[in-house]
Amino acid sequence: MVHDERIAGFMALNYAKASGRPAAVVTTSGTAVANLFPSVVEASNTEVPMVLLTADRPSELRDSGAPQTIDQVKIFGRYTRFFSDVQSPIDAVPLRSVLSTIDHAIMKATSTYSGPVHLNLMFREKLAPDPTAWDHVNVLQGLDEWENGGRIPFTIIPNNFDDRDLSYEVELFNTLLASTNRVLVVAAGSLTDQDADAIRSFSNIVQSPVVPDVLSGLRFDSAELKYPRISYMDQLLLVPEVFNFDDDFIALQFGERIVSKRINALLSRSRRIVVSRSEDRFDDDHSVLLRIRASPSSFLLRLMNSVDLPLANGMQDLCELSGLVRDFYRESKPFDVWLPSRRRRAN
Repeated sequence: MVHDERIAGFMALNYAKASGRPAAVVTTSGTAVANLFPSVVEASNTEVPMVLLTADRPSELRDSGAPQTIDQVKIFGRYTRFFSDVQSPIDAVPLRSVLSTIDHAIMKATSTYSGPVHLNLMFREKLAPDPTAWDHVNVLQGLDEWENGGRIPFTIIPNNFDDRDLSYEVELFNTLLASTNRVLVVAAGSLTDQDADAIRSFSNIVQSPVVPDVLSGLRFDSAELKYPRISYMDQLLLVPEVFNFDDDFIALQFGERIVSKRINALLSRSRRIVVSRSEDRFDDDHSVLLRIRASPSSFLLRLMNSVDLPLANGMQDLCELSGLVRDFYRESKPFDVWLPSRRRRAN
């Protein structure tokens, strides 16, 4: 603890220079934040990682003449690698959104172009312990594994974009794959032809079905391309029996943004891994367990060449159910009547 924010900023700067690890600088709101400017500029220009945690007044007190309140939004301009205006805690916002943002900020601070990142944290009074009841179910949703110490950080982001060496990422993935044979492969946007070929090969080897999002390019693959797939998952998820089939599976997503809200909602219940070239975050429900920054083709080729992959065909029940749903559209019975009779007929 120091007596002046300017000293705190330069202490953090020199700590990072000496250790190679970012230090967090914590300040109160108002002009205290502006006192960090010299050290932030120095850290930015010398590519030294720094994490700025600045308190701020809640949004309703901005531009209202409230004491100890200035405009802190992106106050450091282009000198920070990342900025997030973190709203005051409320029951409607799950804690995992804050954890995901912190992990993304640390990745930005320590990436190839390292430097300061700024998390501007709004707080409402009362700041002291408040006995008021709060919605702990919603706020803490999805944090069981993290709370029990089995997953630190919340979102694992190996800080490496080097297609020549993905051994750490491959090891992490194999550890997860060893825990279940229920794997769903999802093809999202921005895939090259090499990526698509690698995804098809991987799917054939492990027998995990591919769910192609509309922009992936795999959705309209011809029937001659033989690999497990569920081509019209977005429409199939309109059927409750499909949407609610299970949530104990690994979703291996290749590419960035998923267009389908229903597919995204399905994946939010899984242990979700994203493989993408992008350094940006595509995780609007804050459910990603592991982010691997690599081209999908490079990661999969390294994965397939490094180990004997086990079969991950535990999603056959979903494939069969999806096939039944497609067949349903050829008949006229209500689905909740038709499906049980169809299953009895199959048995």
